[in-house]
Amino acid sequence: MKSKNAVIYYRNPPTSRKSDRQIANEINNIKSMMKQNNWKLAHTFVDKGNKATMYETMMDYVADVQNGISAYICLTADFSKLGSSKSLPLPKDNTNKPDTERFTGGGIPYGFILNNDGVLELDDEKASTITDMYKLKGDGYSLQQIADTINHKGVKTSRGGDFTKQAISAILKNRSYLGEYEYGGKIQKIPQIISRQLFNKANR
Repeated sequence: MKSKNAVIYYRNPPTSRKSDRQIANEINNIKSMMKQNNWKLAHTFVDKGNKATMYETMMDYVADVQNGISAYICLTADFSKLGSSKSLPLPKDNTNKPDTERFTGGGIPYGFILNNDGVLELDDEKASTITDMYKLKGDGYSLQQIADTINHKGVKTSRGGDFTKQAISAILKNRSYLGEYEYGGKIQKIPQIISRQLFNKANR
């Protein structure tokens, strides 16, 4: 059975009294558990102090499809909160409900597929295209230049057509890629493709 890749994010606020050794021990416990469940740790991100700068770095890392990350684990210093982008076998006492919810209706955004359980999952190839679009816009490409670049690669829309600058604009403004799908006036959690930092950079 092929192992899956995951990352750990650990938040240690100033109010925490835990030593570096205690934090390392907790992270090592998670590593051991991951290994037992055939999960491979790709990277560990730790934030100390008031600013959660490494969280954005972690989300960029997870959003990059080339890194092949299937899940991320978020821990607080008191070990009370734990979450993952996809299901990951972890102790019941330390897990929250899954981040993603059963899809309640509406159009399925480009980059996602609906699995047999009625939950939206990433279409890895299309999710990679979404990431490319945001990165190109962040690098200063115009909407038409992005469309031309994507079309030149032979990538098609969900309907099998070429991308237009209007389609690119709609994708770049779609907050679904932040893991926030709005339908019927309610926000539903779905897998996140783009970090908030990259989203803001592409829309400034």
